Amino acid sequence: MNAQQFARTLHELEVERVPADLDLWPRLRARVAAQPRGARPGRPLPITRLGWVALAVAGLLLLSTTAYATMPTIGRLLRLFEPETMGQGESLGQQLNLSQTIGDVTVSVEWAYADAECIRIGYTVRSRDGRRFDPCPGRLADAEGRLMPWTMGYGVTGESDRLGVALPPGEGSYVAVFANEAQDGTLKLRLEIEAEELILPTPAPATEPAAEPAGPGSVLLEPLPVGERLGPFTFEFSIPVMANSVK
Repeated sequence: MNAQQFARTLHELEVERVPADLDLWPRLRARVAAQPRGARPGRPLPITRLGWVALAVAGLLLLSTTAYATMPTIGRLLRLFEPETMGQGESLGQQLNLSQTIGDVTVSVEWAYADAECIRIGYTVRSRDGRRFDPCPGRLADAEGRLMPWTMGYGVTGESDRLGVALPPGEGSYVAVFANEAQDGTLKLRLEIEAEELILPTPAPATEPAAEPAGPGSVLLEPLPVGERLGPFTFEFSIPVMANSVK
């Protein structure tokens, strides 16, 4: 999937499911514009939690109260966002069953896949009380402590007709993609993930007029409230590196 197709998919999902009275796009666009455009070689991209949301899952930040799944959500995400490389979904990787709970939040690493170029890890974040927690870009290192640069991530919360999923409140499924600096063999990896509570703004009553930008081209930006931050959630596992990258 190229950049244009990726952007179109996010837009279609946002139009399809985001409530009309909840508009986070001005804030997200402004935060993305403020992000550095480059990254030092060998280091994860400098993307904040909101940067992750804006670049990866902006079109999927939806709310729902029901749950169903015929095919694992991780597999659906892989097929939607990376159909050219991960068209077979989870069947290409290794199933994992690793979970850690801190406070009211549980992070479960469900799947991983590595080839000569990338390492992909699928995981879920669940809160016991239904609060929304988003993952921060994770830190992945091999047995020698060598960091694997974080390159991108995507995920879903709530309901999406395009994906065919409806997750319960407080649950999200994600895929994180890292560059493979180790190249081949069997990788012994250590993954660290932090989760930060996302407090969505309450839509203004219909009787109150919406605030207007200060001038042409300006964007009103009010920082989203920062909630509880938990972690790191730490996982250690081994996965084989496939001989050839999937194309």
